[in-house]
Amino acid sequence: MTVRATVYALGEQPVVFERGTPTEHWTLLEQIRTEPLLVALTKHFAPIGQGVSMNEKFLELLRVFERKGVKAVLIGAYAVAAHGHVRNTRDVDFWVEASPENARRVFDALEEFKAEGKYSLEKLAKEDNIVHLTGDGWAIDVFTGVRWPKFAPCYERAAETNFFGVPVKLIALDDLIAMKRFAGRPQDLADVAMLELKMQQDSDAANRAPRDD
Repeated sequence: MTVRATVYALGEQPVVFERGTPTEHWTLLEQIRTEPLLVALTKHFAPIGQGVSMNEKFLELLRVFERKGVKAVLIGAYAVAAHGHVRNTRDVDFWVEASPENARRVFDALEEFKAEGKYSLEKLAKEDNIVHLTGDGWAIDVFTGVRWPKFAPCYERAAETNFFGVPVKLIALDDLIAMKRFAGRPQDLADVAMLELKMQQDSDAANRAPRDD
């Protein structure tokens, strides 16, 4: 199936939509101008009239992760969007540290979250597992590992941001590009192309900025 994408320019930043009407696109563009990017994006990603919206569950899990001290990094399409390339997605992706201590924190957080998914302390402490959490109109995936790069340095380099005031670690742009390039799927490589374009535009803008001599 061919997906037709609509591209708008927000300043010098390309914003790509893979679904929705022009009216919905312009509404989101206005939200991005006036609200934190992650807030605007979740309004776009959240299904309309289908159960609980994605941003409500995203925020709820973030709060539980914070209370339990979970070491987690936001990855996937939400991270891609937060770094400047908006596209459609059906879920939110978190990457958590696969250690016995953090596995206990994640397990306790998922219990408090009342997650509907198959998970255990053993599974959460082992790398390269995925816990799929689903509900009425939302989905969240919790990864205990990716093939590349490694968690510890990525966690240290992750940007500190927030969603409605709740802290969240956002994977650094270079690490996100490395992760997606290594995964190598068509969507990952398309994301890499758009993220590298954003990096080049940011670099060009910085070079054009006046400097104090």
